[in-house]
Amino acid sequence: MSAIPAIWFMEADALGGWLRQTSERMRLGSAVFMDWDPSRNRPYELLDGGIAVIPVSGPLSKAERWWSLGSSYKAIGNQIRQALDDASVRTILLDCDSPGGDASGVQELATVIASADAVKPVYAWADGQCCSAAYWLASTARLFAANPTTEVGSIGVVGVHLEISKAAESAGYAFTVIRSGKEKAFGNSYEPLSPEAMASIQGRFDGLYALFIQGVAANRGLDAAKAGNWAEGRVFLAQAALEAGLIDRIQNRDEFIASIREETMDKKTLQLQHPDLYQAVLAEGKQAAAAESAPDLETARTEAATAARQDVVALAGALGGDELKGKLEAALAAGLTGEALTKAASIMGVTGETTAGTQKPDLAGTMLAALQGTDAGGVAPGSTKPKGSAGSANILVDLMTKKYGNGGGQ
Repeated sequence: MSAIPAIWFMEADALGGWLRQTSERMRLGSAVFMDWDPSRNRPYELLDGGIAVIPVSGPLSKAERWWSLGSSYKAIGNQIRQALDDASVRTILLDCDSPGGDASGVQELATVIASADAVKPVYAWADGQCCSAAYWLASTARLFAANPTTEVGSIGVVGVHLEISKAAESAGYAFTVIRSGKEKAFGNSYEPLSPEAMASIQGRFDGLYALFIQGVAANRGLDAAKAGNWAEGRVFLAQAALEAGLIDRIQNRDEFIASIREETMDKKTLQLQHPDLYQAVLAEGKQAAAAESAPDLETARTEAATAARQDVVALAGALGGDELKGKLEAALAAGLTGEALTKAASIMGVTGETTAGTQKPDLAGTMLAALQGTDAGGVAPGSTKPKGSAGSANILVDLMTKKYGNGGGQ
């Protein structure tokens, strides 16, 4: 870091105050606290509702630069970590007004912000500008709003090569670049930029650009293959940014902060301040829980009924043979109840007649006794119990009764 100059164009008292502030800023690792009060315990503004406001402002740099009027990635990261450890902080708001900054370090800070959101919700709001590196950071927030006149986007990579060889020659200077390794010192200012050097530098820029697009696409749920619609360095006003999917809302700062408070309000505060809304939310939650459990309950009932019907069919086959088993399966497949079996005579082949002198086997009685042993409520021909194990049993009893009668003497 450069030494502080010894000569200033500044009023003495103001200079003393500025140097004290600079010392505190350097100690804390932040370049944004020009008005920071050392007596405060927090390096960020804490709003009602536990909202920690962390500025992302001015030209962004990777590390602290005491002369910079913008934020540093290191400072923003430190503030986020402190907010996570602060029990009074419930949510974090990135307050953005920045044209962007260093490419180095922005991806790492974006990862820090995304991880922080898993612990405490992170929101972003922008006014003025939220471009390039600043946009990458804001895109990691779960919800991103901006003022109508805010410029958003500028997703791209830029650099400038300065070549002074002709100016040096005119001034009588000659520079000789000595290198080992073909690409060493590519892009230096003392010799013209060769095609090979240009290709090498362009390749690095293209690699950074690809990382930028991938990061924003993942954060915002955008299609990286269609980055030409929302990247390519284009700057959007808020409405166009909203339509492109780069932001979520167009709101002024107070409106957005009020919405954050409502969305993150805890149960106790909601119950005290908005009792009607609390009851409505509670009722909605109960309905959702019931809806989630209903399919499982219905599935369990269906599976139990299917298992019971399979048991009845197997028992019918054991007592009445394959023919009776097949007819019972047909009746069940048709959805017939005991009362409907008479109308299904064509399917079942039941005539109700008995050959003279022939005594029907008491299969119905045997079946009835067996099924009554499995049904505490009893099973009787023609009963109208609900579908399930007993309902299937009733179908079988009715079928046996119609096929073989109520006893062996008919």
